[in-house]
Amino acid sequence: MKKAILFTLLFVHFFSVFSFSFEEQEKFDSLYQSWLTSWEKVKFSSSSYDYVNLEEFQSIIEMGIPVLPRIIEKIDVKVSLEALCLMTAVEEILMMRLERPENELKADTERNMVIEWWEEGRFKTRERFIKLHQQWSQLSRSEKMKRPFTFDWDKEYKNNREARRAARKQWMQMPEGPEKERMRPYNRTVYQRVLDLGIPALPYAIEKITTGDRDLVEAINYWTDSSLDRYTAQRNVELKSASRAELSTVVNQWWSENKDKYTLPL
Repeated sequence: MKKAILFTLLFVHFFSVFSFSFEEQEKFDSLYQSWLTSWEKVKFSSSSYDYVNLEEFQSIIEMGIPVLPRIIEKIDVKVSLEALCLMTAVEEILMMRLERPENELKADTERNMVIEWWEEGRFKTRERFIKLHQQWSQLSRSEKMKRPFTFDWDKEYKNNREARRAARKQWMQMPEGPEKERMRPYNRTVYQRVLDLGIPALPYAIEKITTGDRDLVEAINYWTDSSLDRYTAQRNVELKSASRAELSTVVNQWWSENKDKYTLPL
């Protein structure tokens, strides 16, 4: 097992060296060291969000998918707060959310989770997408697009602990019933679980769209910061009213021009 892990890490290192230009490697190393130095600004904080939101760390995230092998290398040898922040970088770059045990958020758990996903889990994305999409497609129209309230807490309030506490208090005061249960922390809707697969699920979502599943257009825009909407707007294509053939054609054109940007390293 140890030999297999060592081989994987050596492969990742080999790939990262040759997929990065010398300037990009220098930029990553410089930003990473600058980020560690910048901890002085928030040294009394116990929240990982404060470290993630430092300008230097956000600049690492902006380097995008090509930087992932380098981040994985760092995660494998780091512990505690550093590992938690690096895991956040992986999730933000890929617009995904890994499955977490509800009551266990220890650094070692987080680190092992992302390493396991990188080495094995990401290669099972197609299988997970097909399973979730099948569940989702069987729901009523009103249920298909529902998102859990707690996801809004994670995104909208992640930098504002007071607002997050207020939102949670609001949830706790709701009467017991199906709606409160739907909003329960960690109780994500099927649609949110599809979205949480992130950019690795993009090619499989595109396959479904080209066979007529329009609802996944929103997922593609979610994963790519509305890149598909901008692409179609420039070509005066209205996706909502486009025929199935038109939808398939324009989505395939967009993917052909953008897939290198959104394809993960092997």
